[in-house]
Amino acid sequence: MFQVAPLFAGSAHGGAQAILTEMLRHFSSLGVQVTVHCTWRRDNPDEFELFPGVRVRPVLRFKETYPEPYWTSPYHLADIIDTLRRAAEDHDVFYVHDSQLHFKFAGAQRPTVAAVHDLVYGDSMSGALEFTRDRLIAVSDYLGACLHELFRRFRPLDDDSLFVVNNGFAERFAPTDPAGMRARLGLPEDAVAILYPHRPDPDKGLYDALLAVQQLKSRLPADTYARVRLLVPIWQDTHLVENSTQIQQTLYPEAQQYADGLGVADKLHLHPWVPMADMAAYYAVGAATLCVGTFPEAFGNVHVESMLSGTPAVLARVAAQRTTVPEELTRKVDPKDTEAVADHLAEIIGKGERTGPELRALLRDRFGLAQMLRGYERALLECERGPERPLGPLAGPITDETRLAVPPWAAPLRAGYYHDYTGYHRDDEGFVRCVPELSAGTTVGELGRRSGVGHADVARWLRDGLVVSDPLVAAHR
Repeated sequence: MFQVAPLFAGSAHGGAQAILTEMLRHFSSLGVQVTVHCTWRRDNPDEFELFPGVRVRPVLRFKETYPEPYWTSPYHLADIIDTLRRAAEDHDVFYVHDSQLHFKFAGAQRPTVAAVHDLVYGDSMSGALEFTRDRLIAVSDYLGACLHELFRRFRPLDDDSLFVVNNGFAERFAPTDPAGMRARLGLPEDAVAILYPHRPDPDKGLYDALLAVQQLKSRLPADTYARVRLLVPIWQDTHLVENSTQIQQTLYPEAQQYADGLGVADKLHLHPWVPMADMAAYYAVGAATLCVGTFPEAFGNVHVESMLSGTPAVLARVAAQRTTVPEELTRKVDPKDTEAVADHLAEIIGKGERTGPELRALLRDRFGLAQMLRGYERALLECERGPERPLGPLAGPITDETRLAVPPWAAPLRAGYYHDYTGYHRDDEGFVRCVPELSAGTTVGELGRRSGVGHADVARWLRDGLVVSDPLVAAHR
């Protein structure tokens, strides 16, 4: 088993590592022998047993911290290839977690499975699109739809090649007493905590969260607003010197300056990173959890974890968050609509709203841990080595019969047509005028007759990923 990110004995770096930990615990209970090869770090240099039969070997000399893990010396990369080749010889299946390996040939003699946890970072995207055989796992229905559409352009995948295994969540995510966690975080008992439990990526929405907190002032009684705090965990990589000038470290002081400019510096409550085992208690502290960034989440664990723990979530209609939980069952906003975020927060705080047992039961039924583990068990333990999947035929030219549709990475929202990678598209009046027809499904010829759209317009939309076609057509001559 391989992953670029480090694997720690007592904490998870993020959602993908939390999922991996649950997988490894399950395989240990089945008696499956697993060896995990991951990045060596100065604060995590030694081999250890995570669970019975699960050995973690942090020996791969990638760059210690994200991003750009391949920013290391060529002899380190050559050693990584050699290490993984020898490890594959001693095991029955070669599994790549988070799809960030560019050297899958290292396990060429074994059945190979790769799980995709994001389509954002360059290493993850290229690692996913390099897939040639045996099995690819998508962690949400949204991501599965995106991968299916992407591979349709060059290497079509069947149901045995592309598995969708939705992330699942342990029973520990349930309402619990927050008193101990409040004390641990240094929060007054009467503090109204708004949670922002995300990595320090600016696209995760920290600035939008701060702006919404400022806008909340006019929506709450003064004595209530005085007790509001925005809780932000400090990422556990912050102390590593080599990464000190990157955004993952500079975001915190920059956010403090931004909060000061908004007049809400006293609302920003920074605290140490909370281990995964304690997250249910952390969620219990919150009045609400914010997931309002524009980061294209492949699943977005936080909003489900929070609601399972009893704390309402406010989430942006971005990527998987558009569809994981139905609109009528949670509070959603269009991306960048901080006024709507503040409105939702005011209602939640005013009502003392908590997630009810019906919604928690629905989430448990849809995203149960046992269901996810069965999916990984089948995907890995029943995988057989097969031939490379063939490349598909080259795309043909655009014709009047070419059908056009909205891709899975885009959606028409109240605030405008939203693309998960490039944001709103409101300025192209010709395109905006065609959105209702595109949403229903239409042909190039029909658009031309009704709206005067030409083949050149369609080619531009295809190049920008605003639409997809059936059959495949070339966006470039």
